[in-house]
Amino acid sequence: MNLSDPNRHAKTSLLQFRQIRQLLYSLPVHFSPTDLITWYLVFVFSLVAHEAGHAYVAWKLGDATASRRRRKSSPLPLQPTA
Repeated sequence: MNLSDPNRHAKTSLLQFRQIRQLLYSLPVHFSPTDLITWYLVFVFSLVAHEAGHAYVAWKLGDATASRRRRKSSPLPLQPTA
């Protein structure tokens, strides 16, 4: 690769991307539908718990932004008052 080439960074990134993609496609990964559903449920629970932790800390430190903007709602994704 020529160091005076202005596109050398793009070429390097593309080469790295191709190497990573080749590595990922070569891994023997076999997921059953049960594995995917379990992973999804764990992911959603973890995400909700993480964001609830942010909300709890903000509330304990006196941040009333969520209350003022009426963003405190049920854990359901449907928000009829929004």
